[in-house]
Amino acid sequence: MNVSVINILNKVFGAKGIAFPQKVTTTQPIDTAAGFSYNGSPYNDVNKNQTAIRKYTDRQLGKYEFMPVEIDGIAIPNALIMITGEKEIIETNVAGALDSDGNIVGGTVFEKSFVKPYDLTVIATLIGDGAMNYPEDEMWRLTDLWKKNDVVTLKCALTDYFLETSNNALITKISVLDNAGAENIEVLQFDLRSNIDFELQIK
Repeated sequence: MNVSVINILNKVFGAKGIAFPQKVTTTQPIDTAAGFSYNGSPYNDVNKNQTAIRKYTDRQLGKYEFMPVEIDGIAIPNALIMITGEKEIIETNVAGALDSDGNIVGGTVFEKSFVKPYDLTVIATLIGDGAMNYPEDEMWRLTDLWKKNDVVTLKCALTDYFLETSNNALITKISVLDNAGAENIEVLQFDLRSNIDFELQIK
């Protein structure tokens, strides 16, 4: 049985168009490749933090998962991740200030600016083995993550640009999304907030 994660997520979030490939116009015969050997990927499979950019499921055929996501060492199946950042800016409106020509003007002074915790969304598509098998084991593993009332370690090459490497997030919300009535598929959404470990020094 073939299952399309894209089709599942299109039912949940709505379809999005993709680029259409150019039509092949060659009239030359296409040669069929003979046997081959694999000498390793020519691409960077890890970033400078040694976090996986690609996780291979079949290296001989080049099948891999791009930007895999783990939470506390548990692989999130068919993961999608979104990151939103925002700065807190304290603004003060000033009236009666003087410009360089001595004219009385008003304006806004930006006093402080700091980065607020990041909002993160992780969507997991769980697929059972076969058309009638519900992915129960994966549901237990992922819902146990939600029940953990503590900070977690979110690991993804994409979040390395924004988060610390460990104890970097807290799961704030879980949603079980519409699976279009499929018996072997479940779609979960985790909402997280980034965490920074502070060290209090008393002098």
